This record gives sequence, structure tokens and C-alpha cells, in this order.
Amino acid sequence: RKTAAAVAVSGGGMAALLLVDHVHFQYNGFLLGVFAWTLAFLRADRPLSAAVAFSCLLGLKHLFLTLAPFVAASLLGNYVLVPLLLRAGTTEIPRRRLREALRRLATLAVTTIIACFATTLAPIVVPAALSGGWEGVGHAVSQLARRLFPFGDRGLVHSYWAPNAWAVYVA
Repeated sequence: RKTAAAVAVSGGGMAALLLVDHVHFQYNGFLLGVFAWTLAFLRADRPLSAAVAFSCLLGLKHLFLTLAPFVAASLLGNYVLVPLLLRAGTTEIPRRRLREALRRLATLAVTTIIACFATTLAPIVVPAALSGGWEGVGHAVSQLARRLFPFGDRGLVHSYWAPNAWAVYVA
């Protein structure tokens, strides 16, 4: 516990992180903290809490979508598929264990969809539905997707000055 507290204090108190975080207005320290919270929940075997934390993180900054396959694999492997593990000496999976795995998958889906994405998207979708019905919702969602993933407008790189592989690719 003392080591974890020391790491948290030393990481959170880094002057460079604070300057970049608050001067550049990206709040990456906060976002990394939410991701660390997700990892802590996974390590503590609290998969639903981890799913909610990661879903909220995706709502805060969509660039963490690159980590979604790894978090999803961890959640599926350590929460959903656990009832399907074969016990020694058995060759088939009983139906009740399959039902339990499906129940866990449904619980995980409902937890992430309702707890985070529905509440995050409600301010966008509800007014669109009230003013334009399903067509309005479709338009609002397509606008959201176009703004989150602006490949048509700006290509793969939206920070042309960034010193990374994409900047070299563009140059």
C-alpha cells in the first residue's frame, strides 16, 4: 500500500505533467487516472466497475478506443467466460453454465450501455428524436461519428505539428 501511494503521489505531482495537462487543456492526467481506475477494478476482480469506468473514459476521450480490444478481452475472459471453464474430468459444458455465461454477457452489455453510453448520448439523441423522429436521431448520430472520426475532413492526422509517425507520413 505504501508503494502504491508513493507511486500515485510522485506521478500526480510531476510538474511537467501538470504543465502539459493544464496548459494544453487535454487533462491527460485525469484521463490516465480514469484508465488506472479501470485497471485497478480489473485487478480487484470487479469487472462491472471496470466496464463502467472504461465506458466513461471512452465518453471523455475517444482516443482510448485503441485500448478497447484489450479491456474487452480481459472482461470476456475473466468475467463472461469463467462459467464455461471445464472442470477436470468433464468433456461437455452443462446448459446452466452456458446460461450463466450468457447472463453475465447481458449484464456486462446493459451495464456499459445504460450506465455510460445512454446517459452520455441522451443530451444529443433525445432532442434530435423529439424534433425529427428516427431520421433526426440518425442525423445526430452521423454528425457525432463524423466529428469523432474526421477522416474525410482532415485525414488520419488532425495534429499536423505533432512529432509522431503520422506527421512523418504526412510530410
